Amino acid sequence: TAFHAFMAARPLRVINAGADWPSVVAAARWLAENPDSGVHPRQIPADGVHTKIVERYRRDIADMLPKPADAYSGRDWFETRFGLATKPLRVRLRVLDRSIPGAPTFEDMEVPVAEAAALSIEPANVVVVENEVPFLSLPTIPRTVAVLGNGNAAPALVRALPWARAGELTYWGDIDTWGFVILDRLRAALGDQVKVRSVLMDRTTLLTYRDAWVVEETQSVVEVPWLTSDERLLYDELVANHHGQQVRLEQERIPIASLLMALGA
Repeated sequence: TAFHAFMAARPLRVINAGADWPSVVAAARWLAENPDSGVHPRQIPADGVHTKIVERYRRDIADMLPKPADAYSGRDWFETRFGLATKPLRVRLRVLDRSIPGAPTFEDMEVPVAEAAALSIEPANVVVVENEVPFLSLPTIPRTVAVLGNGNAAPALVRALPWARAGELTYWGDIDTWGFVILDRLRAALGDQVKVRSVLMDRTTLLTYRDAWVVEETQSVVEVPWLTSDERLLYDELVANHHGQQVRLEQERIPIASLLMALGA
């Protein structure tokens, strides 16, 4: 069977699963027999399959079963491939100016993206912030809404929010290879019709806070065609370790006052 072929080809992955292996096989067999079930992964009613089996071994389960012609990728690739239910994509917002037309009741809110997209809010500026602490540290900024980018989720989040694309759109991320990759993907997702500027993601900022550098554990080395020439040059320098070994400047280490100056706020 396909399961035996997997075990023969990848014995270490079977060994690593240990006592969970029978449950992994049970989950894979159930998915093969029940395509497009529409249940959530934690609800698979196979023997021995507790709530975290599928989440922990989804790559093993996917590799055990015949691969479809269509390639599935992204946040819900496993659910899409096997016809399972997905959790609605959510977005966290902060309204930094309560006088913005259409401002919702809450200053800080996390809702399904579909609900956020339906807001009638009309900000002049939207700032996408990669990490939570800087996002929470933002003070009142006139006519501005902040969106928590949550790393690689940023392109899908912003693309789904029509009001976020109507005014000036700014991205602030870490100065490391992944920060620039996310910026590149955000611009690619929005296309030529929406201009996205970056702030505090330049060589001057990097060198100013040299004492705060840390190591980027896993660098990304991919094509980044949507970066500006200056952004691309700094990205290439980081990849080449021009400034030091796998340099990373986290946005938490940059004073919010510097962001306000960069925003002209």
